[in-house]
Amino acid sequence: MTSHLLQIFETTIIQEFVFLQMEFGFELTKESDYQFVAKSSNCHVVIDFDRNVVGCWIERLDIPQNHPDRGLSVEWIANSFGYRENGLRFLTYEESIIRQIKRHAKLLKEYCSKFLRGDFLGWKQVKEYVEKQIESEDEKHNKESLERLTSEIRQEAESAWLAKDYEKVISLFETMDEFLTPSERKKLLYSQKHTSLK
Repeated sequence: MTSHLLQIFETTIIQEFVFLQMEFGFELTKESDYQFVAKSSNCHVVIDFDRNVVGCWIERLDIPQNHPDRGLSVEWIANSFGYRENGLRFLTYEESIIRQIKRHAKLLKEYCSKFLRGDFLGWKQVKEYVEKQIESEDEKHNKESLERLTSEIRQEAESAWLAKDYEKVISLFETMDEFLTPSERKKLLYSQKHTSLK
C-alpha cells in the first residue's frame, strides 16, 4: 500500500473523527499506520485500513476481550436501525478511502451516540439482528453455491448423455438425486437400465 494512501487515511480520520473528542470526550490515538483507536472509559472505536477497505467498529470495555458480544461493526449497527447504503459508484482509491471514512463517521454520529455515551441498552437487539443477517447471508451463499454446483453437474451429465456414456450419467445424477427434474430422472432410469443390460 502506498504511503500516499496511508497519508490520506490518517488525515481524513483526524478530520472526520474529531467529533469523538469534542462531543464525547474520546482520546484518538494512532495504533499503527493502518489503525486508529478512539478510547473512552466505557468503549473503544476502532478504525482500520486493510486492502483499501476501511473498517470501523465499537468495542465495549465491560465485556471480556475475546467475547463474541464485545465488538460490533458501525455499519451493522446502522443497518439494524434501518440505514441502507445507496448505490456504489466507481471511485479512485483516494476517493473511496475518503468516502468510506466519512460514511463511518456519519453512521457513528447518527446511529451510535447512545453506545458512545456508554448506554448499551439496545446492544442485545443489534447483536441479534447481526446474527440473523449473517445467518441469512450464509444461507443465501450456500444456496448459490449449491445452484452453481448442480448447474455444473447438469452440464456435465448432459454431455455424458449425448455421448451415450450412461455410467457417467448415473454417477453424476446420483450426486444430486434430490434435485433431479422429471426428465433428468427419466434419463437416470434409462441409463441404469441400459448399463444393467450390458
